[in-house]
Amino acid sequence: MMHSTAVYLCCFFPKQTLQVKERVVTAMLNLIHFEREGCVVNRGLLKSCVEIFEDMGICDPHRLNIYTLGFENKLLDSTQAYYARKSLKWIESNDGIATYCAKV
Repeated sequence: MMHSTAVYLCCFFPKQTLQVKERVVTAMLNLIHFEREGCVVNRGLLKSCVEIFEDMGICDPHRLNIYTLGFENKLLDSTQAYYARKSLKWIESNDGIATYCAKV
């Protein structure tokens, strides 16, 4: 017998979250960006949001597809863009590539 939480996640949760999923992902990525810039963020909140994305895949035979497609790919894209911008700024504002390579 399926647990009531699993029934909820399978039947109702996906329909409700389609409306807010993109806003939640954007908020999560913003929090991660703020933390990278030195701000203190609520890591527990981020962890809970990630767990919700994982739980949304409970009815998915591949389990993490919702997490991967809904959040992880966007996180990896934003991470790549962030560090590309950051490295260019660092190279331009310091002594060039040699100092940048020593720092990295």
